This record gives sequence, structure tokens and C-alpha cells, in this order.
Amino acid sequence: MRIQLEKETSQSLLEYIELLSIEKNKSVTENEKKEKGQYFTSANIAEFMAGLVVFNKRNMKVLDCGSGTGMLTAALIQRIVQEDRSINIEVDLYENDEKVLPFLEKSMELCREQMEAKGNKFTYSILSDDFIISNSFLFEDTLFTISKSNKYDVAISNPPYYKVNKNHEYSSILKDYVHGQPNVYFMFMAIAEKLLENNGQLVFITPRSYCSGAYFEKFRSIFFENIDPDHIHLFTSRKGNFKGEKVLQENVILSGFKRSKIEEYITISSSLTSEINESYHQETFKKSLVIDSTDQINLLRLPTNIEEKETLTLFDNWTNNLSLMNMNISTGPVVNFRNKEFITEYRESETYPLLFMKNIKNMEVVFPLGKDDEGITPDSEKKKLALPSNNYILVKRFTSKEQKKRVDVAIYNASKFDFKMVGLENHLNYIYKEEGALTIEETYGIAAFLNSNLVDKYFRIVNGNTQVNASDIRPLPFPEYDFIVELGKGIIQNEIEYKNVDELLKNYFKNRKDRMGGEKVDKEEQALDALVQLGLPKKQHNQRSALTLLALLNLKEDDAWANAQKRLLRVVDIMDYMAEHYDKQYAPNSRETIRRQTIHQFEQANLIERNPDDPTRPTNSGNTVYAVTDEFLSVARAYGSEKWEEKLLWFKNIFSTLTEKYERKRNINRVPIMVKDDVVLYLSSGEHNILQKNIVEDFASIFAQGSELLYLGDTANKSLVVENEKLDKLNIPISHDKLPDVLLYDEKKNWIFLIEAVTSHGPIGPKRVYELEKMFERCPAGKIYVTAFPDIRTFKQYAEDIAFETEVWFADMPEHMLHFNGDRFMGPR
Repeated sequence: MRIQLEKETSQSLLEYIELLSIEKNKSVTENEKKEKGQYFTSANIAEFMAGLVVFNKRNMKVLDCGSGTGMLTAALIQRIVQEDRSINIEVDLYENDEKVLPFLEKSMELCREQMEAKGNKFTYSILSDDFIISNSFLFEDTLFTISKSNKYDVAISNPPYYKVNKNHEYSSILKDYVHGQPNVYFMFMAIAEKLLENNGQLVFITPRSYCSGAYFEKFRSIFFENIDPDHIHLFTSRKGNFKGEKVLQENVILSGFKRSKIEEYITISSSLTSEINESYHQETFKKSLVIDSTDQINLLRLPTNIEEKETLTLFDNWTNNLSLMNMNISTGPVVNFRNKEFITEYRESETYPLLFMKNIKNMEVVFPLGKDDEGITPDSEKKKLALPSNNYILVKRFTSKEQKKRVDVAIYNASKFDFKMVGLENHLNYIYKEEGALTIEETYGIAAFLNSNLVDKYFRIVNGNTQVNASDIRPLPFPEYDFIVELGKGIIQNEIEYKNVDELLKNYFKNRKDRMGGEKVDKEEQALDALVQLGLPKKQHNQRSALTLLALLNLKEDDAWANAQKRLLRVVDIMDYMAEHYDKQYAPNSRETIRRQTIHQFEQANLIERNPDDPTRPTNSGNTVYAVTDEFLSVARAYGSEKWEEKLLWFKNIFSTLTEKYERKRNINRVPIMVKDDVVLYLSSGEHNILQKNIVEDFASIFAQGSELLYLGDTANKSLVVENEKLDKLNIPISHDKLPDVLLYDEKKNWIFLIEAVTSHGPIGPKRVYELEKMFERCPAGKIYVTAFPDIRTFKQYAEDIAFETEVWFADMPEHMLHFNGDRFMGPR
């Protein structure tokens, strides 16, 4: 096929390149496209992306990574030519598909001709290197990193979309961003961000999946620290976004800037397909509504209209969740291909029923269905594959495109089935009580809530996938527990129909707001008002945060604000105070939710400080306490008085000074540790971390010379040092709550030192040796077990518990070692 460029047509450049892409695609099979994740950008999308670029310089340097046939760069050039702009462009184009390079060369020559015809300069470099590998130096903390990297004003890209495994070279390079099985496209985003100049702009079209979910949490936390999103475009249909391609991927276009000043607002636009102008709609939202940092996971919630904004606002006013109700959600434990020996034809009295997604029909569990029913054998209990036949809410993990709702639930009412145990296949999630079993009212109430249209709308705004993971439901905001129970009772007694739940949820929120305007304002509502006026984020405008504040100030219902007190309280003490004085019971496993979603934000706002009585107390100590700051106490005592406004203004004006003050106070007691000759890390305070410092600096230099630090946990950061690539090569499973405190590896001798730092926890005893032997059974290195003590006095408390053929080391006598057995010294077991 010979392609002619029709120069008289205003859009001929992009039309020509689109034809080049079609011609190139004819030489590639669908499998080859999938393997490379190579889907060429359509002219319409390229024009839209180029339209988002801000031209703010006479000379601009552009990065087009994964450039394909050069459509995105051509769209920029076409815009410059059509708008008659005086701009010179220098572009670097990465493309390592040899079959594409001749087409790319043609495209760029046409771009050069058109720019020069307008009196503009256009220079280009086609780089056939692997974009990720050639820029791996960006993730090395050396001076070479800074000097070698080119910086760009604009990075524009349609990167490849395909997954690699966690042992892949790409995963090793971007290990700080990777969790689970990574997709290459977000790696391109991470590298492009590092290659941008300050105030540079990034415009990418990618799958939407990075916006939510646990797999992308690490990427979001790092990427959005540096990129301020400015405009996000959604395609509401999964089809037709890549011309002539069979891609069913929900895609988004992101435009963001690498700037220190974060803008308050963001534009979110949408269109049905790549024919953007035919169905284009946009709205402007506050960024605080879109980027949800609750629980520090930085979800991107993407409303496209005012109705969806109101849905988010409604859910943001609910502070309950599964954890606070002493509930949890897990994935069905039975995996067909792994557990074949336990799966058989269902036979009553001989097997337990095995439930699949097909057993969910109209919110009920239907079993048996017919002759194809399957069961699991009783010996599956030993593998914990069978669950007690209690009340559960079952949630499908996958929904078809035809289904009206993404969240498809069913009630497993144990009283309707005469089963002792039940099996749940891996494509089902199940909600259960952490202790005991769900009541029938809880079961029906939660199911009714999850079945509502409002939950479906919220889920679609937050999550672009048809897959519903347990990690998506776990942080979902719920109405208060009492409402859930009343909802369940109404459903059971046929007083409430499922179709009416949405209206009840809206009225519930409205009634709570109306009560705030009533004549009598109780102490909880006063505390909530104080938090609002103090400027706490909206996610802390709730009952949990208001009661936490009252507990810390020791204010009961009839106490005057002028009598507020400063007290040292653990999180469990705060929860006890809520229960005793405000009749608000939170489940024991809610401590972490309160700490992460209220206490953390109070600290950031300088309302409270941690461990003012003993700043050296370890972060993870069960005795960690919190108290209001002196400055905030004086403000709180003025609430409701004539001095409140004055005190509030004073507190806000000194905010930055207070932040520096309490940051200095926290850092004074941090423990510096020399990891390498030129690298110093700072551990949080506490005797445990001081002992770890001794291990890395003293033990390693005396008894493990030349060894490499593979793992070091901090009480505040369980993965302060994690050499994922080396751990993988040594077949060491990376589970931070199971690993020893310190891992050192001597590559020459092929010895690995497994070191426990004993301050409050026990030494390496026989049970711990057994656990570690199991964990390290595939590791080829010789294992040396070491228990480190700060001194002999501490050692004496644990001497009877230490396992034979292990080593004992004392930090106060670093050159001495005690071997338990005596037949040899310092070698692998």
C-alpha cells in the first residue's frame, strides 16, 4: 500500500500518520500486539492530548517515550503550525520495535518540513534503546544520576501496556514502586516524572487501573508527591479508543505538572469514545474531593458530573467501616487448580457444599443448583479451606459487562442451610465477624447497603475495574452501625424494600445535618464544629474524630470547654473514654483505624503530640501515648467564648512555627545509622533501634566483614532497607512481619546472618529456629542465627530460651561472641 500525503488538507499530517499505523498493524498479529502492549494512538486522541500541553517557552524539549509511529509528537507539531506559534521543538523519541522505526522516521521528516515551512526549528532523535533500562540510573542515589539525566519541558506518551513478573529486570529497577505483578505502563510514568524539568508537564494516556487498588498504592504515593494532576479525561466506553484495535481497557488521559505549589482545583472531562468532541463534558472539582488520602492510600476518585460529586460528598460524611464494626472481608480460600484433591461431586452427608459465583442469584445463595454441584471433602478442614456455616455476605469478585451493578452481593443465611461447614471458591469474597458470627440483622443490613445504587455509583467513581477485590470493600465508608442494624431489621420484617435503600441513605445524612442546626448543640457537635473551624480535612469532620478530641481534652457532656485538660492517653484509653462517657463502642480491632484516620491527622495539624513524656519510646510500643499540645490546649479552652476567634487566628498564624518545633522535637531522638560508607539512615527512637544500629555498625564490621545489608526494619517503618532483588535471588520470601530484625549476606562465603535484636521480644529459641528454617528452606546460603542483646543483664532474662547451635552477641562487648553448643564457632547450621 502506497500512502500519499495530501498537503492541502488541514489535518493531513495526522491522517497520514494514522494510515501509517494501519499499514504497520497489517504486519503484526494480535498476539504480537498483546505481547508488546503496542496499540497506536488515534488522531482524535492525539489532538486532544496535544491540546492539553501548555506552550510557555520559545524553545521546548519534548520526550515521547514509546512513540510508535510518532502520532503524539505530530499532534504537537500540527497544533503549533495551525495556531501559527513561534516555537522551536527538540524531541527525543523512544521506540525499540525495528519494524516501526521506518514509519517513525517518515513521520518525523514530515514534522520537520511543516515546522521549517513556518520558520520554526524542529530537531529529533530516535532512540532505539529500551526506555526503562536506559534510564535505570535515575533510581540510583548517586551524583552520576543528576549529571547524566536530560530534562524535558513536556513528556507525552501512550506507553505499552503489559504485565511483567516481580523478578523481571524492570521490577528490580523500580522496586520502590512495585507491589504484586506490575504493569509496564506505570513504569514509563514514573521515569517520565523523573526526567521532567521543574514545572514541566506530563501528558499520558494509560489504563485507569493505577488510580486505585493495593497494587498501585506505592506508585501513587511516590508519583503524586511530585506530579500535581491538572486535568484527567475519562472514556466512559471501553471500546473504540484505539482505532481498529480490539482493546477492552478503561483508559484515562492524565495531564499533570511537576511543581511545588499544588493547585486547589482539577478539571475532569469525559467522552463516550475517542470521538471526543461528539460527547465531551467537563467539570471542575476541588482536588481534595478527587485525591482521597484517607488511610494514606491516595486514591484518585474520578467524578464526571455534579451528581457523582454529591455521591462522593455523601460517602465522605460516613465514618464507619468494616473494621470499626469488628468485621472483615476475605477472598474465598478454595482455588480450583490448587485444591483439586479436595474437590469432588457434591454428596449430601459426605461432602461440604462448594459455592461459586453461579450460586449467587438475586441477592440469595442458591444451593443445590443441579447435577453439576460440587463439594469439598471433610479433610479440607485441615487446610482451612472449609469455613463454619455462619452468616456471611458474599460478594462476586468479577461482574460481567451486562450486569447493572459492579458490586453483586448475596446473603448466606446459615439458618436456611443444614450444613456444618461450607466451601467458598476463590472468585467470591465474603464478609464475616472477626469474633463470633454476624447477626442476621447485621447480615441483611450490610447486604442491603452494598446492594444500593449509591454504592454502585461510588464504586464506579473510585474504581474503573469490573473486578471487586477485598481491598476495595475494606476501606469503603459505611453509615453508622445503628443505621445498618435498623436497615437489616426493616428488610427482614418486610418494612423496607431494597429499592428504597438509596432514599433512606440520603435522608439519614440529611437528618444528621438538620440536627446540627437544632437549638441544643451537644458536646460532640461542638467538637465537630471546632475541628471544622480549625481547618481539619473533611475526612476528619466526623463522630470518631470529635469524640477522640473530647477524650484527649477530658471533656464530658456537661463540662465547660474552659476546663479542658491535657492528658496522656493511649488509643485504647481514648476508645474506653468514648464508650464510658459517650456510649460509643468501637471494636477492639479499630485501634489502627483511629490511629491512621484521626490521630495521624491531629498530629499533622499540631493539635497533639506523640509520647511527650518519653520521646525515646518506640513508635510501635503498646504504651505509646498522645496528648494535646500546649498551644492547642489554650485554643480549646477558648471555644465558645469571646476569645475564640482571636485564639483561632493566632493558632493558624503560628502553624508553620509549630510544625518546625514539633518536627525538631521528634528528630532530636532519632537514631542515625551508617549503612554504607556514604549513606546514613535515621531510625525512630527507642532501645530496639539503638540495638539495631549496634548490629549494623559494630557486629557487621567485626564478625561479618564485607557482608551486605539485605533487610533492616524500623519500628516506624518495617521496610526501611529491603533489597528485593537480592532477597528474590536467594529465594527468601519478603514478609516484613516474619523476617528477622536484620539480614546480612556475605556473598563470598555464601553465608546469611539472621539476627534478632532482643529488647522486649524474645531471642532465637527452638520455635523461632523452626519458623526460620521453614521460611529459608529454599535459600541456598549457609544460615547463621544470632541473637543480639544490649548487655549481659538482659541476656540473663532469656538465657534458658536460646536455641542450641545459635550465636549470642552483646552490644556492650562488641568483640565477644557466645556460641550455644561449644563444638564450633560462627558458621552455618
